[in-house]
Amino acid sequence: MEYATPHKKAVPPIKNLQAKIRAAVFSDMMNSTRRAGELLGVPNKDEGTRYENQLIRKRAELGRGLLYDYFGESEYAALIECMQRYHRWWKWYGTIEDPKEQTYVLLAEAHGTLTDREKRRASEDGFAEKLDKWVAIVERRLEADEIYQRTDDPAVEEDARRMTAQLWREQKAIEETDTRFETALSLAELEEPPPSIA
Repeated sequence: MEYATPHKKAVPPIKNLQAKIRAAVFSDMMNSTRRAGELLGVPNKDEGTRYENQLIRKRAELGRGLLYDYFGESEYAALIECMQRYHRWWKWYGTIEDPKEQTYVLLAEAHGTLTDREKRRASEDGFAEKLDKWVAIVERRLEADEIYQRTDDPAVEEDARRMTAQLWREQKAIEETDTRFETALSLAELEEPPPSIA
């Protein structure tokens, strides 16, 4: 099947359209065709271009043209900028190792406040103690689940399964005592940028 517009020559349709669009988005978002190739699983076959993936560059040129036609150049640039901010935020968030601190960051993000204010509020109204208990239960549940996944001994597997189920119920019971658990967890699962960078 060919594609044609009035007063122009008919051309064959673009093959593997999604790969070209992905190449454009990833290379623009990462500012690197090499990194985009790594993320998309497209090996760099040209050893002479260590810092650029030629195949991704060629695909990205075609994909970018399609995206410009669809969104407009400035709208597409704004979308890429938003994705870059989103990526930087989650990369920064991933450096926070303490689960309690992560929760306070998510709550601050959801409420449009500062992390210190969320901590202060939590210590004043008892949420901090609930969070301590919740984190301890989640960590124990994850350990039990790991034992369940790795063991070959049926008795150990059954004990770990029971422990995981019990800890899951305890975790859910704590979560039901305060809506802040749901707020933080729902933000952690977002596929869209957090409110401050949207």
